[in-house]
Amino acid sequence: MRQVFFGTFCCIFLAGLAQAQTSGIRGEVIDEETKEPLPFSSVYINQTTMGTYTDASGDFVLPLAPGDHEVVVSFVGYKPHQTFVHVTEGPLQYMRFSLTATTLKEVEVNTTKDTEWPKQLAKFTKLFLGTGRQVSQTKILNPWRLEFSEGKNGMLNASCPVPLQIENLNLGYMLTYDLRNFAVSPKQYVIAGYVRYTEIETTDSVLIKRWQKNRDAVYKGSVRHLLASLVAGTAKDEDFNLFRDNAKATDARNATFMGNVDWLVNIFKTDSIVKPAKTPGWYTVKLPPRLEIHYAHKATVAKVYKDIPYPVSWIEVKGGSLEVNADGIVSNPARLTVLGEMADARVAQTLPADYRPQKTTPHHKKILPNIAGRLAVLAEMPYLHTDRSYYYPGETMWFSAHMHYYSPPMRDSLSRVLYTDIVEPSGKTVMTRIFPLSRDGGVGQIELPRTLKKGNYQLRAYTRWMLNFDKQFVFVKPIRILDEQEWVHYPKTEWEADTTNVIVQTDQDEYRARDKITVTLRVTPSELHLATGLSVSVTDLDQAVPATNETTILSAQMPEVVMPDTLERKTMYPIQYGIDIKGRFTTNRGKAEAGLLIFTQKASKDVFTVDTDEVGNFYVPDLLLYDTAKISVHPKTAGGGRGGKVIVDTLVVSAPPTPSDTLGIDVYRETTTRLRDHAMNKQTRVLKEVVVTSTRIADTAPTRLGFADVSVDGEFFRSSGFIDMLSALQSRVPGLHIIAFLGADSYPKKYIVFSGSSTLQGSPEAKEPVVLIDGLVVNAGDGGTADRISQLNPNEIDRIEVTKFGNGAAYGARGGNGVIAIYTRNTYKVKGKTRAPLYKEEKLVTLNIHGYAAPRNFTAPDHSVGGDVQGVPDYRATLYWKPLVVMDEHNQATLTFFAADLPTRYRIVAEGFTAEGLPVRGEKIITVRDR
Repeated sequence: MRQVFFGTFCCIFLAGLAQAQTSGIRGEVIDEETKEPLPFSSVYINQTTMGTYTDASGDFVLPLAPGDHEVVVSFVGYKPHQTFVHVTEGPLQYMRFSLTATTLKEVEVNTTKDTEWPKQLAKFTKLFLGTGRQVSQTKILNPWRLEFSEGKNGMLNASCPVPLQIENLNLGYMLTYDLRNFAVSPKQYVIAGYVRYTEIETTDSVLIKRWQKNRDAVYKGSVRHLLASLVAGTAKDEDFNLFRDNAKATDARNATFMGNVDWLVNIFKTDSIVKPAKTPGWYTVKLPPRLEIHYAHKATVAKVYKDIPYPVSWIEVKGGSLEVNADGIVSNPARLTVLGEMADARVAQTLPADYRPQKTTPHHKKILPNIAGRLAVLAEMPYLHTDRSYYYPGETMWFSAHMHYYSPPMRDSLSRVLYTDIVEPSGKTVMTRIFPLSRDGGVGQIELPRTLKKGNYQLRAYTRWMLNFDKQFVFVKPIRILDEQEWVHYPKTEWEADTTNVIVQTDQDEYRARDKITVTLRVTPSELHLATGLSVSVTDLDQAVPATNETTILSAQMPEVVMPDTLERKTMYPIQYGIDIKGRFTTNRGKAEAGLLIFTQKASKDVFTVDTDEVGNFYVPDLLLYDTAKISVHPKTAGGGRGGKVIVDTLVVSAPPTPSDTLGIDVYRETTTRLRDHAMNKQTRVLKEVVVTSTRIADTAPTRLGFADVSVDGEFFRSSGFIDMLSALQSRVPGLHIIAFLGADSYPKKYIVFSGSSTLQGSPEAKEPVVLIDGLVVNAGDGGTADRISQLNPNEIDRIEVTKFGNGAAYGARGGNGVIAIYTRNTYKVKGKTRAPLYKEEKLVTLNIHGYAAPRNFTAPDHSVGGDVQGVPDYRATLYWKPLVVMDEHNQATLTFFAADLPTRYRIVAEGFTAEGLPVRGEKIITVRDR
């Protein structure tokens, strides 16, 4: 049976952590020999999330609660220093730490392949991190620093000259693990070290809840949970069944547990086993030499007894007692040995000592009824709030897509692509536009052609994923196109405004033409949480008469249909996260074979390669590609010797015909043409052609970013005290954040963002900067940009250049978020010659790919300023359009716009969804008089 011994380094005192931290320690970290400061040294409390780094002068400040703490100070290339400190209430206590340098082994690069090291690493990873589904989301970021040796009896020893950097996306922690002892044999193992926990940054509310749930699951049934329940006297209530194990090594257990009761095991009574220890806040817990534990809250495969489907563990205690605090932390862990199920928990299933379980978390699982099929939790449906319901040829239809989810917490895992159609009554689709979606929904516009015939149409919106199911998941809204001399009668009876939970207020009830209008939106009650924000339209009631059958968000209900439990693979439309390119490669003679495709977008300088399968088929998903961006490909055979052809398949995505009523408006004709068109024509100006000439810039040393905001030399990464590349890069690039969100596969994933990145862009992928490694774009499909940077070896880096936001606009839409260009050593020049380009210009073939519609912003005149605009009539039908208005902490927002010239009434409409998927809407009418 495998045993685990808790190393002495796990000892930690956390008394009084719940108190306000008005005390702590401050000081400096220096080199023992030179007395020089050691910047960026790590100062932390062992086994906790409490820690800090020294500044450039080697100074630090670490707030701590009064009590005893185990302080660890570490810096790469120095021996870590560990000490205990007693913190008292009052001024910060000053401490100076002197670290002794160690001689790091020179890293040698051998051309011969070490066949044993990968096997040893795989074995170490399994024993160190553990096994199971959760462990798949945990990895060591700098494994190449590990050194292994094997002794007799199958003993594996491991050491590491620098702390291991461990990323745990299952629990939301980064671990800096200073490995002090690792020895594993077939019968027992010892893992000991100093460890600092750091919470991974995220703004994803769904991921935060998942991490809380996963941490709670790790805590429940653990040794710490058991000991905390013994101190509290709630072990039975917490589903721990405890037994004194009297079995000897020679005793054979019965296959059923009941056959061992009152023979090898006896019920262990927990009355009077806990007494206060000498140290305040600590307790002495008396335990038998061997205690058997059944944790009845979790189900598992029966491993020990046929009749016990629960985890079975044992703890052995030397000396008959342990000293424990109320959180289940042991002060003398050398006395404790854990066996069985609890011993399977390795580093990937550990929590910091300052973790506090969620008291509001119910102990027993809540089983949700299967009402509408297992796939119901993945149901989604768009609702489109448009600025108006009828239009004239040549106008723009503005819309905001509010996504309605059967299970709102799943929003981050569902579709990121929205399809919109304009459909004739016959069912013929006359226009299709594609728009990106994010967790904030989607925004866009449809430019109606001047050649579009008048008549009734249907606006349709859907995601590819929902085409697998009932056609009721397709959003349908009747619209109408009028000709230039058609108008709409105002209804004889005033309609009732549909308002719920949104109050629309204005600074006045009446205005004059071209006055500034201030609108305040207030969501009630104030604690009501919106899913994203509100979309707001302001229209001229005479030019945008409400239809009698107007479609509003209050009618946008999820259809009551039964969804299946599984999908037929042949008919499945997968969830879509970006633009897809699918096709096949052939030689110039038409023979199908494996090919290498080099794709490029000249405008953005993106380059990426795709390998086809053995018969030339390829599929490139999740591209951020707009109609305005031309994508080209250089096709060649897999060996790279011959050229070829690329045939792109047409991916047809079309919703089934869905009947709908015609728009309920009363249309009449008038000989007068609409005034607003004249105003539009007068504002149109034809600009003269501008020709820019210049001499060609001479070639310089290879670089992607002409004016980088930050340039970091590779020597910094090799000499700094940071363990992984991302942490080191963060220290040199202000505003660089590493955050975590749920990925498309529902697993947490790291993303790189800069401070100030707009949340209007939606998904975290859309906020990431472009990352280039030697000129090649790192795509999300390659494993993620953050992961790729983390895995880089500092010895490979020549330099990293960073530019932020607008300075990277030459790289396309993604470049607007910034560019991180990584250059590896000895890449660009070999024997004085510049590396050949990846593709040949003359071999590029432009592909006709239907991408996202190019985004536009709604603009309106500012009548507070003078100039030419004062002489141009303003007869707009849509006065104001804002697809996403973000509310403040009081659930309020303020917006302003200017009235036009016509005396009329304006209609203000605000719509949105709550976090629970309930629709909210507000409406108000104001009057505008002549000037």
